[in-house]
Amino acid sequence: QQQQQQQQQQQQQQQKQQQTKEAEKIARDEAVKRVREETARRVRQDTERRLNQITEAKVALEEEKEKKRQETEQQTQQIAFPSTKQTQNVQNNNNNQTCTVEEAIVQTKLIELKNRYGSQLRSLYSMGYTDIERNFKLLVSFNGQIERVVEILINGD
Repeated sequence: QQQQQQQQQQQQQQQKQQQTKEAEKIARDEAVKRVREETARRVRQDTERRLNQITEAKVALEEEKEKKRQETEQQTQQIAFPSTKQTQNVQNNNNNQTCTVEEAIVQTKLIELKNRYGSQLRSLYSMGYTDIERNFKLLVSFNGQIERVVEILINGD
């Protein structure tokens, strides 16, 4: 009988140990699950934060590109359509003798060229060739032959 009691006690102890191990395993599994859930939550938050930063950077870049596009457009307009004030300045300079005759002639010729090649400059700009100074020089070099200028711009000559 004593042996049976000892065996029963041993079995009970083994059952308790088994139950304790199972409880510990369940607790560990739950802890691991909580850690994984917390990690996933942090990753989602970090991803959202980074996406917001990227979106803000994209918006800033688009705003900067639009600002530069507007500045370039304004420069194109100034070259293509010189203001009457610029023309008057040349005329006033000629009248007031504040510049040499040669300078006045050069300024007048420059305004005439800008007026003559204004539509070609706008066309080149709309095609994506936004270096106005280079476009103007090429147009003058090739007497406004826009096809030749585009060929030069494409080939990079």
